[in-house]
Amino acid sequence: SGYPWQYYRRSSTGDHASWIVYAPGGANDRGQRDSGSFVQYMTKGMKPITGYGNCSPPSAYHELGPGAPFVPMLERGGAREFPASQVLTYKWHLDPPLKGCVFPQYEAVKDRVRHFECEDCDRYDMWMLDDDMETGMACFRHLRSNTNDGRHEYSRREATLILKEQGVPFSAGRFAAIAEELKRMEISGNADDLQAVAKGTQESD
Repeated sequence: SGYPWQYYRRSSTGDHASWIVYAPGGANDRGQRDSGSFVQYMTKGMKPITGYGNCSPPSAYHELGPGAPFVPMLERGGAREFPASQVLTYKWHLDPPLKGCVFPQYEAVKDRVRHFECEDCDRYDMWMLDDDMETGMACFRHLRSNTNDGRHEYSRREATLILKEQGVPFSAGRFAAIAEELKRMEISGNADDLQAVAKGTQESD
């Protein structure tokens, strides 16, 4: 369309709540914009963020790597707008797209951050807050998946124990009760019984 793109904040509910995104609808120097796109994203519940300028379409950033479209916003002080969940998912707390960038919302909760690493995979790891059940369940499904090469396909009990040991938040039906029992034993000092609890339920899968 020839018009710049702009930044929006997603709805505060649903998937990726309050995440910052970039999409068509930005205004040019004369105040003209792709009104159709602007209204479309507003209708989806996205809130325009206009205090940090516009950004170019994605094609302008192909050679610059992931996160590059957000750099103009970060250069203008926009790091404070990014929720901790987005920072963790993108792993910006480890490698920000703008060197030296600090994300205040992440800094405020970094003592609640949890890290999942799959022992079967060389590269699969996820970061989340201690109440992020959605990401925790993604880790659970990952452990349960069958890759047809001898990895994964853990039983529900095994996956429950692995996530518990790594402090990953999740809820898997009746196995949430197992997690609670594991937590109770850990608090009471009966950590040696964790494995027994994981194996002691009636079903094997």
